[in-house]
Amino acid sequence: MSAPGEAPPAAGPGTEATLLIGDVRLVDAHRDTPAGWVLAGPAGILDVGAGPAPEVPAGCQQIAGAGRMLTPGLIDMHSHGGGGGSFDGDAEQIRTALSATATHGVTRSMLSLVTGSAPDTAAALASIAALANSTADPAAPEGPAAAGAGIIGVHLEGPCISPHKAGAHDPALMQTPSTQLIDRFAEAGDGWLRYITIAPELPGALTAIQHAADRGIRMGVGHTIADYATTRAAFDAGATILTHAFNAMPGIHHRDPGPLIAALDDDRVTIELILDGVHVVEPVAAHLWRSCPGRLALITDAMSAAGFGDGSYRLGGLAVTVAGGVARLTGTDTIAGSTLTLDAALRRAAHLGVGLQEAVGAATHVPAASLGLGDRHGLLAPGQSADFVLWDDDMHIAGVWRDGCQLSRGEIR
Repeated sequence: MSAPGEAPPAAGPGTEATLLIGDVRLVDAHRDTPAGWVLAGPAGILDVGAGPAPEVPAGCQQIAGAGRMLTPGLIDMHSHGGGGGSFDGDAEQIRTALSATATHGVTRSMLSLVTGSAPDTAAALASIAALANSTADPAAPEGPAAAGAGIIGVHLEGPCISPHKAGAHDPALMQTPSTQLIDRFAEAGDGWLRYITIAPELPGALTAIQHAADRGIRMGVGHTIADYATTRAAFDAGATILTHAFNAMPGIHHRDPGPLIAALDDDRVTIELILDGVHVVEPVAAHLWRSCPGRLALITDAMSAAGFGDGSYRLGGLAVTVAGGVARLTGTDTIAGSTLTLDAALRRAAHLGVGLQEAVGAATHVPAASLGLGDRHGLLAPGQSADFVLWDDDMHIAGVWRDGCQLSRGEIR
């Protein structure tokens, strides 16, 4: 980091300065700099500093932040789509969803798939891998995680989950976990399968968790009826995420603490939270946040209706009706994903009284670190990706950049 007014280090080959955002409040999980600047190129952030911005080469785009807040780009590690597009659809639908979420500050997305048959799941993984590989930068330091479309991987929310906590998943398609099934999905995903949710009480689950973790795949406990001891065993086997806390799992009981207390007791575990006021009411969300500082990841679990409106949709093979912004399986009271956007989740966190740095970290650095991408995404620091969100005074989006290129423009003047 350069001192105030100090010239940044010279850019090397492939790291030419193309973007300077100045006169901004820099906020991430590790910093809150009231007045500063960031200098970036396509390969990432070149330098960050406090005070007046330095002189830059001719041709470098300069954005005057007018004292507004600049954060890293938001990372949604659990989303099924948005803007009318679904991540289990074709390439056009996936692009539609990614474009829609970008308008809400999301620069990197984990594409979540609900339970399908093994052949259909493998085919969906292969299709996403082909799209991601077609937009990836082969020279990027983290390999296949650097996609021009902002794809950081695929999350399988099934099929190895409990039919007793099916939620918006078809119980008829659920399967018993095995190392062979993990390998089949991993091979179909061509390096893009990064995260799987599993019910650890299923036969063979602990072996599957360890096998997947050994392959570098993050494992989450969710859609489960596991007790405290079984959940702790899953974490010891290599699971490191609790999938959407409180939802599709036993609650906390004074004689049966369940998965959530097991996750709170284990500092290795990242805890997902859908902060929409529907999945988890705000007083409970506030208690959860205070119980796991630095380990809570804001997610949307959004389906295609997010940012698109009420109506009839599909999630996987199931019909969903969205009314009043709440998605439910058609004809039932079962919640079917959310219509939450990640910028709205951040605003709601502020209403809970969560500190600004911690709230921003929960939508940037925490998910990046939990997925093994923290050395590249989620902070405002040299070497990190040139992903930024500029916010107005009401915490709404004023501008979004990914890899130094502007994706969305709000009220920048």
